[in-house]
Amino acid sequence: MKLQGLQLTKQYLNANFKAVDDASLEISQGDFVCLLGQSGSGKSTLLNILSGLMTPDSGTVTLDGENIHQLPEKQINIIRNNTFGMIFQQHHLIPYLTALENVRLPLVTRLKKFISNAKEALDVVGLSHNANSLPGNLSGGEQPRVAIPRALSTSPSFIFADEPTGSLDPLTGQSIIDLLVKINSQGTAILMVTHNPHYAKSFKTYTMINGRPELKEQVSHRSAKTENTLTPAKLAKLVKSARASR
Repeated sequence: MKLQGLQLTKQYLNANFKAVDDASLEISQGDFVCLLGQSGSGKSTLLNILSGLMTPDSGTVTLDGENIHQLPEKQINIIRNNTFGMIFQQHHLIPYLTALENVRLPLVTRLKKFISNAKEALDVVGLSHNANSLPGNLSGGEQPRVAIPRALSTSPSFIFADEPTGSLDPLTGQSIIDLLVKINSQGTAILMVTHNPHYAKSFKTYTMINGRPELKEQVSHRSAKTENTLTPAKLAKLVKSARASR
């Protein structure tokens, strides 16, 4: 499975510059790709366009050759729910739902038997003991760890992570990166936005310059075999290693 953005542009209203300018980027299942850049460089805008959350002014985003932005909204929503997983910079946890209920959100359209995926995914990040806790009762390091299993609960082929370590201390941030690496090793493609070169140095990295991603370095040892797609059954096998990296 391949996701490809070609000659993408995006300019916000009342802005005198293009946040994304003739940007092209390709990510295949099993890749771990970083978008590195300073605040305002357009990296989050590009991630939102590639994930279908934002429509470009021009250019195309294709998933296995099909332009997702030409699909009906209902079909785009199905792709975002089944094929894409999102880890937002602000986590966007629903404050009146427990950790487990937040993880279950992407599964509300699924058959009841799939709800067990949420418990397995929460266990991966070592938070099963906080399943019934509200976000306000979770620590600053625990809240982003709830956002990860929420993205995993539907076993997506691609995960888009927007500054998943942005508000965390270095130790907690590294534990999040280690967890993403373990997820990627099972075949899930990851596109991660970061402004921290330390977290990007071990992966295939594009630096956003003038709204355009430029390849910084090619790292192949992080790429996983595409046939090892992450499944709910494999999630449970990651529990011990994920807890060890906490």
